[in-house]
Amino acid sequence: MQVSAGAGPQIFFDCFDWDTLLIPASASIALSSPIHLCQSFFPCELSVIAASDSQSDNVTTRGVNGTRGSIRRSGQGTVICIAHEGCTGVLLIGVRFECAENGSLSGEGSEPLLRVDGSSVEISDGEFHGCSTDGDGGAIRAYGSAVVRLQDVVFDRCAAARRGGAVAAADASLVVSGCRFRGCKAGLNGGGVAVWDYTCYGDDGVGKSTSVTIEETDFHGCNAGAAGGGLYLASSEGGATDVTGKGLSLLECKAGLSGGGGAAFSGKGLTANVSNSSFHGCVTQGGGGGLAVQDGSTIHITGSRFAENAALGSGGGGLIVARETGGSLSGTGFFDNTAPVGGGGGGFLL
Repeated sequence: MQVSAGAGPQIFFDCFDWDTLLIPASASIALSSPIHLCQSFFPCELSVIAASDSQSDNVTTRGVNGTRGSIRRSGQGTVICIAHEGCTGVLLIGVRFECAENGSLSGEGSEPLLRVDGSSVEISDGEFHGCSTDGDGGAIRAYGSAVVRLQDVVFDRCAAARRGGAVAAADASLVVSGCRFRGCKAGLNGGGVAVWDYTCYGDDGVGKSTSVTIEETDFHGCNAGAAGGGLYLASSEGGATDVTGKGLSLLECKAGLSGGGGAAFSGKGLTANVSNSSFHGCVTQGGGGGLAVQDGSTIHITGSRFAENAALGSGGGGLIVARETGGSLSGTGFFDNTAPVGGGGGGFLL
């Protein structure tokens, strides 16, 4: 089904649940109320493909003049895809989302723009501007073994009152490539992205697991009230989170007293491999201006750079590593990091 390119925003109807929706360049769809997929027909999936008359290959500038097909969100507009109700997934290609909240926190009870439970979501060549929630995940919230794949997506000024200013994933797999998180913020952890597992406790206790791969992705000017200014990854003792970070750039991000101005990794179930990454100009009120590794995580860092970061509370201007944390550090440089309190201008081992 194709939306016409006539004047004025059009309504995002429920009948698109099972369809492929085509949005021409310059056309706009209004999303002002919740769309709960597969309430009438199931199984189903939703595909939305937007055209653009811009020929730019720069993901950070495409669509800035309004030439890309877009969806304008206002009020309680959200798309919900739940696997046990028959929704198998959501595919978004080239879509620009503009949220009326413009990066400020929405009212009580507000949902993220996209919520998936146990299903898959794949987004490429897209943009999310100013999307917010009073919970987790300003633009995207995924849980229940969901699978999220993001490629060449821009998240601009998204906000969450709790975790994951742009993206929050609990017990979900996340693959991110070539994305940009700019000026996103979270009231607690993960100004840009927050990922965590959870453990169900029964007779034996069942630990949940998740995997995270983030490559060639930038976090610029993101802010978290507690830990992980740009990125927060955590795993419970009974669960497992495997992390691969390659070509990350954490630039001028900020975190509160819980540490990790650029990023924070936490939990005994977390194993991370970080390579060819940069932590630059990040600040925390706690420990680890660039990166904080806490609570028994295992991390291996190779070929990376920590420069001009600052820890104003617990030491480790560039990097802080807590007790019972394992791993290795090789081919990595520390330049002009500071820690006026607690010691370890470059790095600090508790």
